[in-house]
Amino acid sequence: MMRYNLGNSMSPTRTLNVSPLAPNPDITGVNWPSSPKTPGSLVTLSVNLVNNGGDGDVFARVREQGGSVLNSLTQSMTAGETGSFGLGFTMPSNDITIMVEVGVGSTVTDTSGPRTIEALVGVATSLTLSLNPSSTMPGNPVTWSGKLSRADGLDPGAQTIELRDDYSGALVDQTNTSTNGSFSASFNAPSSPGTYYYAARFNGAQVSGITLAPSMTSEKRLSVGVQTIFVPIIQIITGMALVLGGA
Repeated sequence: MMRYNLGNSMSPTRTLNVSPLAPNPDITGVNWPSSPKTPGSLVTLSVNLVNNGGDGDVFARVREQGGSVLNSLTQSMTAGETGSFGLGFTMPSNDITIMVEVGVGSTVTDTSGPRTIEALVGVATSLTLSLNPSSTMPGNPVTWSGKLSRADGLDPGAQTIELRDDYSGALVDQTNTSTNGSFSASFNAPSSPGTYYYAARFNGAQVSGITLAPSMTSEKRLSVGVQTIFVPIIQIITGMALVLGGA
């Protein structure tokens, strides 16, 4: 019978390298900003996302469609975590179309958009004012009237116009224009004799995505008191004396 001597044997050591699962963010929602926006103002939006991958840093950014990144933020997220990124950018003077992107490193894993944000267009305005009469007794009614005009020639629509004391700034009266900008209203003259100064003011408004700029008139004078009655009489007497003196 043959005998065999079986020695001890062992297979070589094998190392198993397991790479950690990379983050994989997906967008679950975007709170898009409303439109239109004033040029130069801060436009903000929020991006909701979930990390369907492993632990790590993820980014969210807002980009002009076909253009540069407007803002980008990076934060760490664990596997399965949900989160929100707040992003903001300065509104340009023109309409802008934006995209939202999320990803890891330099890789974009999900996008949302495009969404267009409209820019408000500014239009200058001008305002006129007249007082009728310009001289009156205390407490008597005085009509104030004028017109609000747009620099582009279009009707301004119904807008609120204020009459203010030009020295103190106190509100005296207010009224609304017709659609073409004309207005007319009345107030009672002050109870004390004297000279008063008034100005009409339009505080600006937004009309169909257009900003109407504020405007204000120059001061208008109102004479109140008995001297306003006697001045014409004195002028008549003075004129008669000149005539008689030259006769």
